[in-house]
Formats: sequence, C-alpha cells, structure tokens
Amino acid sequence: MKLHQIVSPEVTHSFRFIIAPFAILISGKVLFEFFAFKFPELNQSLIPLLPQNLSSVSFLETKARLQWLSSVMLYFFVVSIFITFIINNFRNKLAKSTFWLFITLVLIFSIFEILYLLLIEPSTSPIVSIFHFTFDSLTASGLYSEYQLDLITITLSIINLLAIIVVPLGIMAGCCIMSQQNTFFESPLSQLIHQSKQIKNLLTGGSTVMVIGIVHMQLWFNWPLSLLPDETLCHQIKAITFSVSQYWGLIYTLTMAALYFPAAFYLTAKAKKIILQGNDEQAKLNPEKWLADNHMLMSPFSQLPQLIAMIAPMLIGSFGTTLAKLMPF
Repeated sequence: MKLHQIVSPEVTHSFRFIIAPFAILISGKVLFEFFAFKFPELNQSLIPLLPQNLSSVSFLETKARLQWLSSVMLYFFVVSIFITFIINNFRNKLAKSTFWLFITLVLIFSIFEILYLLLIEPSTSPIVSIFHFTFDSLTASGLYSEYQLDLITITLSIINLLAIIVVPLGIMAGCCIMSQQNTFFESPLSQLIHQSKQIKNLLTGGSTVMVIGIVHMQLWFNWPLSLLPDETLCHQIKAITFSVSQYWGLIYTLTMAALYFPAAFYLTAKAKKIILQGNDEQAKLNPEKWLADNHMLMSPFSQLPQLIAMIAPMLIGSFGTTLAKLMPF
C-alpha cells in the first residue's frame, strides 16, 4: 500500500516539521556518546571514597533520597498527563490509519534506542552511565539491601522508558497539529489560530516534562554525593554532573525550538497570505495588527512566553544544583 493511500497530503506535507527536531535530538545523543568518553569512569573515583556499610542514619542521604523520590512522583504525574493529552489528540484529529502510522513511527524510534541501550557495553556508553553513575555508587556503599536496589532499578527503568518515548511522541504531536484540515473550522484563519494555540500548548507541556526530567537527573546524580565525606571532591564531581544536566537541558531546548519556530513561522506566513488575499480591507491595511491581536505575530516581545518555555530546560540545567538546595524538603 502506498503512503498517499494511508495518509492525506496534509499529513505527508506536515512530516517536514519533524525533520529538524529529530535531527537535533539524535545528534545530541550521538555527540554525547562520542565526546563524553570519560564520564563512565567518573564513579570509579567516587566509589572507593564512599563509607562502607553505614550503620547510622545519614541525614544528608535521607534528604537526597527523598528529593529524588519527589522528582520521581512529579515526573510520573506530568508525563502521564502529557502522554494522555497527545494520544487523545491523535485519536480525535487523525484518521485511524494515520494514527497507527504515527504510533508506529514513535515505537520504531523508541525500539531502536532501547535496543542500543541494551546491547551497548555500559562501561563505554556515557548515556548508559547516567544510570550506572548513581546505581553503582549506591550498590558499592553497602547501605541498601538487594530488595531496595531492585526497587530503584525498576523505578529507573520505567522512568527511562517514559523518557525515551515522550520526546518522539511530542515531536509527532507537532506533526499532528500541523496536518490539521479545515473540516471543523469556520474559516482557514480560524484553523490557523487554533493550530497556533495547539502548538503553543504542546510547547508548554513539553517544556514542563523536560524541566522535571532535568531536575530528576540532577537529583539522581546528587544522591550518592550526599554520602561523600570529602567536600572538595563532592563539589568537583557536582560540577561535572551539573555540566551533564546542562548539556541535556540545552539539547531539549534546541529540539523544542526546532519544532516550534518553523511551525509558528509557517502558520504566521500562511495567515498573512490569506489576509492579503481576502476581503477584509481593514485587516489588509495592517496584517501585523491582526496577527498581534490573535497572538500569532512573530516578534521577540509577542513570543516571550514561548521563548521562556523553550529555554526553561536549559535554565534548569544551569541552576539545577542551586534549585536542589532551595527545595524545602
């Protein structure tokens, strides 16, 4: 069966909006694997300095563990809402064949990444070592039972699975928004206004998920550091883990920008073209005013909320350690 028999021309046309975000996402992961080549060895300098078989309660460890647990609960909650929102949009706005095509594309991307993570040697993979950095340190400390370590493994496996799925799902949701047809709208301009609102909502939801994901990553890194008696070494390792969180915050910011800006510019240009070709003489005199009134004008001031949402993961990556200190628990 040919592609045009499965999806409409509008859907096929909208696939161009996913090329840049997928390219940035994949490039970010590949470059991290290639150039963070000493990161898997980092916890080898940490493990020998951890106190062995602690018999007393460590208040710093308890605080670090509960902070991480709080981020886990928040991540599960927000990601569940975000995924449900996207799936409902798929079901309501896509034909059945297109819906399954989108889901299949997300699954193919996710399965390839999962297979890579399962088959790669952990000691040579910086991405895999994000998990092992903390887990191996917690294991080596002797502070946790095998049952407790199994619970940590299961929890992190679920989080990692969600993290793998949610980004390509969000990108495909952008494709879904841009493929929308005129069927349910009074006019083409009404459709464009609706699409503009939807792409902004997607950006806000995606930013929220990414922000919580970066905070969770930083708190995951901080957990074993709470056991270190050497403050100097602790600060040195925190500087490295902070850089890792900052890097992923930047990648997610660029991924969202690569999805949002082409879509927003396209909708704005299309709306302006329809206005100039239409019969509304007042709107023709000043299309920018119509765009501004309908929150579609592409200017730094009018797009300030979207710019803030876009750079939020990068900012959280930069200030994750400071935010962890300010958390009231």
